[in-house]
Amino acid sequence: MDANAAKKLSGERQVHIRMFWCAIALLAGSSSQALALPPFSRAWRDRYLSGDVSDEYKVAAEMARCHVCHKIAAGKALNSYGKAAGKFLTKDEWVTVRDEPAKLRLYIDNGLKQAEAEKSPSGRTFGELIKDGIGPWD
Repeated sequence: MDANAAKKLSGERQVHIRMFWCAIALLAGSSSQALALPPFSRAWRDRYLSGDVSDEYKVAAEMARCHVCHKIAAGKALNSYGKAAGKFLTKDEWVTVRDEPAKLRLYIDNGLKQAEAEKSPSGRTFGELIKDGIGPWD
């Protein structure tokens, strides 16, 4: 193998190693990121990112992270989906059921289901968008 071929192979290997570590960092970061409250985030991911969901949608949702419900670069401000979910999922109610796992799961599941029926700015319901593999975030 000549010197140029060795340099090229070494450069390609470095790119692969960098890609590997970036993927590891992305996966590690996505598991710790959450919506306003971790149980809401976990329930959302369990409900909408499991089963027969495209890999592209899963990646987009994991990249959106907090922005599934919150506006990008706007602190705690909610986007349209976050406002819809916020009608049914409140911190005050969460506090009353957080120590009872069965009630908490039911509360969050019902809240997400009700948010699905709300209209998005496009005029379609958030449930229709999610079913069609379109993120509810804007």
